[in-house]
Amino acid sequence: MRLDPSMLVIFVVFWATFFVLRSFLFKPVYDLLQERQADVDSAHGLYQKALAESEAELDEQRAQLAQASAEARAERDEMRRAARQQRQDLLDAAKASAEEQLAEARAALDSQVATERAQLENQSRDLARLMTQRLLGSAS
Repeated sequence: MRLDPSMLVIFVVFWATFFVLRSFLFKPVYDLLQERQADVDSAHGLYQKALAESEAELDEQRAQLAQASAEARAERDEMRRAARQQRQDLLDAAKASAEEQLAEARAALDSQVATERAQLENQSRDLARLMTQRLLGSAS
């Protein structure tokens, strides 16, 4: 097989074109794509880091919220217990006051009944005397 000179020229032109295109087109485009890929990887890494940090912060805030909720629940229960106790104390005081007033009213009523009985006894004696005098006075 014989080597044709035009084949040699084509071969040299092909390789020269290849090296020129590689140097001025393929390598810069490849480098640009690699740089963009590095930027994408860096951005993805930053995104993952920010996502992890936000998840950690969110978990911490959830824990704080749960703790605050538990504290609020405990405080509310304590306030309800204190309010129930205060209500019971007020009811007991009102009951004691009512019983005291009732006892005073009973004592006053008993005193008034005794006074009225004494007055009725005096009036009945006077009335009996008067009736006796009239009966005896009309009989005489």
